[in-house]
Amino acid sequence: MIVKNGMIATLIVALQLTTYIAGAVIGEDFWTLKEKTNEGADFELRFIDLKDVLTGAPHVSEKKSSEIILVMPTSSGQKVSFKFYQNNVIHPKLEKKYPEIQTYVGIGIDNPTHRAIIVLNGDRIIGSVESNKEPSFFKSFNIHDRRNGILVYSETISNQDIICNAKSSISDQNREFPDCMGTDDPCYPVGVELVTYRFAAMLTEAVTNDAADGTVEGGLTWLVGAVAYVNAMYVRDVTFQLQIIENNDELIFTDSNPAPEAFNQDCGGGWGDIGCELTVVDSVLDSRIGSGGWDSPDEERVWDYGALFDLGYPGGLAYVPGPTSAQLPDLIVF
Repeated sequence: MIVKNGMIATLIVALQLTTYIAGAVIGEDFWTLKEKTNEGADFELRFIDLKDVLTGAPHVSEKKSSEIILVMPTSSGQKVSFKFYQNNVIHPKLEKKYPEIQTYVGIGIDNPTHRAIIVLNGDRIIGSVESNKEPSFFKSFNIHDRRNGILVYSETISNQDIICNAKSSISDQNREFPDCMGTDDPCYPVGVELVTYRFAAMLTEAVTNDAADGTVEGGLTWLVGAVAYVNAMYVRDVTFQLQIIENNDELIFTDSNPAPEAFNQDCGGGWGDIGCELTVVDSVLDSRIGSGGWDSPDEERVWDYGALFDLGYPGGLAYVPGPTSAQLPDLIVF
């Protein structure tokens, strides 16, 4: 009887480890669909089990195939399988300061061009799925806000023709944009060399409250999830990536440490406000954390690209060419 129970237990563990259907690898599934809603799909997540399994994922730098295959949820209620690897999107010094922030990138099983992201930080989890379905996102900042399930949703914009604009900087500058900013060597053709740009991102307290949990660490966790999501596509398609700078936690503003008044301008609302605030992103970053952007000498530059995330904007606005942008905290805008 003891042997029989042991065999049953072994069988259950084996079934939990990896599921196979008709010879195709499906992967471990910690997500249970509860219901479809107008906002997306509600899933129940076995959070602890997911965290435990991800500890076995190899780092991308190890350059070895991962055996960690997980099923990920989408806003349609369907699921997609990915092979996961540990990855980093923050500066090593910032990583040491926040060691619980762990980032994982998934490569599609059925289609290797598909990507998934999971960011863990204590009880927090943020993720995204990019497949042949519309992009799906989810986030939970504590055990209580997922007690009734986690909403997996898609970000939609009613009029995408006006969501992103460019502001020409050619007439304002008498020098060429340094295309190789962030590299130690001359430019490489796309696809030859992976280039890393040092990314400085400011979150107003409104964004920290709305997109995260109102704390610096929560806001930073959201930012890691956002950068990990865009990096998954940038590395795949154009071979460059963003790395969050080492003191970016100083740029996560909260109710007790609000954003500078420069980001509370009244320039007529809408594109007027975002246009005014875009003009000071560079100077605020320079005064807060040090010199950066394209006006900074190579030996002094501490950031290559800077961004402001704030609410109340009609979308996103960036200098073209230029090293700064201002935008909503929506990943389809980012």
